[in-house]
Amino acid sequence: MGAETPRGTPCSFEASSARLSALSLPHISWSEIKEYTPFVGFSNKCDGTHLRVTKSALSNAPIQCEDWRDFNVHCAALNIMLGKKIIKDSRKLNIIVTGDLINEFVCDYKEENYEGKRFYKLPNINKKSLQKWLTKGLSTSSREDRVFDNFSLHLLQPYAIAYDLYSSLTSENLELVDVKRISNLGNWNRWLDDYIAKDKIRAQVGNKENMGVLGLS
Repeated sequence: MGAETPRGTPCSFEASSARLSALSLPHISWSEIKEYTPFVGFSNKCDGTHLRVTKSALSNAPIQCEDWRDFNVHCAALNIMLGKKIIKDSRKLNIIVTGDLINEFVCDYKEENYEGKRFYKLPNINKKSLQKWLTKGLSTSSREDRVFDNFSLHLLQPYAIAYDLYSSLTSENLELVDVKRISNLGNWNRWLDDYIAKDKIRAQVGNKENMGVLGLS
């Protein structure tokens, strides 16, 4: 992959999209997914948490993620709670697969306003520069790797495999409203779009009523 598109070498958006789509799920129907996921041990689980646990995670997050920036600290706090829950529920070898990096690659971030204060501030720069700024911000934080490692959990970040491809997207590509969908969905797996939420709420926010981890910080 790296030999085909060296880091920093521009390539067409169409070529990038086609090659990125090749990394997506195989062409299977939704009914097949529901039929086969029990056999590979997949399940959906929803758990709550206590205010005391959340505050404790927020207190420990800066040390564990080696960071002070609000967004990364809030991410780390959530991952601390997830890590504790995972090892409590399962003593087996666990591999954590996350979607980290994709939002940095396509600049899918926005600031949040809460009680008159601005959180997750972004610099006023073009999208290509912002992409570099966001990816560097993630590479200088341990919001996932060290946090999960503290629980002896193995981490896999699949989007890191496509670093060179996403880095080849131009500022014009990144300005497209649906750049994330365009770069990840091809004609053969466009059906997945029906199962992707159109409105996005950050995990750190949770809901607009209490603003989740952000509201407690």
